[in-house]
Amino acid sequence: AVLPGGSLAVGPRRVLEVMRGNAAARGRGLDANTTLLAPLEKVRPEAQFWGALDCRKLARAVREGTGASDLSGLPLSSTAANSLLTIAFRGMIGESVEIDLLGQADADASAKTLADAARGIVALGRVGAGRDRAKEWLDLLDGIRIEQSGSDVSLHASIPAKTMQSFVGQMVSTQQRPAPPAAGPEAALPALARPGS
Repeated sequence: AVLPGGSLAVGPRRVLEVMRGNAAARGRGLDANTTLLAPLEKVRPEAQFWGALDCRKLARAVREGTGASDLSGLPLSSTAANSLLTIAFRGMIGESVEIDLLGQADADASAKTLADAARGIVALGRVGAGRDRAKEWLDLLDGIRIEQSGSDVSLHASIPAKTMQSFVGQMVSTQQRPAPPAAGPEAALPALARPGS
């Protein structure tokens, strides 16, 4: 569907009808959602892809749609995860891929915990990549910067073109890898009935 202003919307008919109604009346839909409007203000208008998430509503929807036992192995119930209010993201694709994640926590201390946890994950990734001599992963991790200011947490990732090409090449080669040959008809015969036995 094409919305007023020329924006293209894709989705189920029921969702598109709501989007059309919101687009026709100011103050509805996203215009009325101050939780998401605030992080979206940080997104550069020239970004090629962008968006924002209400983390608490998302976590609530996941919990309601999934049994409690199914979430036992997920970090959704952790204090750090629950302290994240919103995430905005933006990206630019050029000679390199530039991605920003902009998080808003419920307090300065929570933001520091989230930033420290993210830095720890990157450090563990560097240890694993160094042990496996995975240069592409090291290049990717080297391009990640994590900062915290007050209740804001930001992650910037700059992925070099060569690294992206390497990842794409690995995925293509994995998909095109031939399947192991199927066993011949003799394999299905009892040992005593095989020719030459």
